[in-house]
Amino acid sequence: MSDPCSRDDLSGFKFHVSWCPEDDVYVATVAEFPHLSWTGDSRMDALCGLERLLERELDKQQAPAG
Repeated sequence: MSDPCSRDDLSGFKFHVSWCPEDDVYVATVAEFPHLSWTGDSRMDALCGLERLLERELDKQQAPAG
């Protein structure tokens, strides 16, 4: 199954999106990186935002030191 945000390279990660009634937004999290989260007005906004953030995090980890 392809990713609705067009990021098939993230298919191995476990994403979760939930509604936060206190803030009136959806919150996306990823199990493998519990320090990352993203909020959005829709489930898709939250998920796609988190996927973009995760890609940046992975790029930073793969960048050569120095």
